[in-house]
Amino acid sequence: MIAEVGDMLKVSGKWLAPGELENCLVSHPAVREVMRVRQRELGEVGNVVIEGRDIGTVVAPTAEVKVYLVADESERARRRVAERPGLAADALATDLRSRDERDAAQMRPAADAEQIDTTHLSIDDVVARIEELVANAAATRAP
Repeated sequence: MIAEVGDMLKVSGKWLAPGELENCLVSHPAVREVMRVRQRELGEVGNVVIEGRDIGTVVAPTAEVKVYLVADESERARRRVAERPGLAADALATDLRSRDERDAAQMRPAADAEQIDTTHLSIDDVVARIEELVANAAATRAP
């Protein structure tokens, strides 16, 4: 049974904040595989943005543009608190640590990915850098 209150979902008796449902789903290998297949299908269409920790190495290793975003731990924590203000600091630290540990195998950039440290960048700055990478790739492939 699923219930919704504000931005929280209650699934099988447990309240989940935004992002937690995704964490629950991707912890199941069968769900991850279905998602990978669907993401690959979307990628084959072209001109798409697919976000995830293993996209450049597992889902779309031949993608024309690959970006790997990083930020230092304290900035990641600050951003997470801003996204989920009701989350206690210790719960936040545990959440980030468990996610990183769970995804450690996928948390590596593809060899040809452009790594961008977003620690001191605004969202607009990050988007501008990615747009530049895409424009450069398009110019390189144009006849």
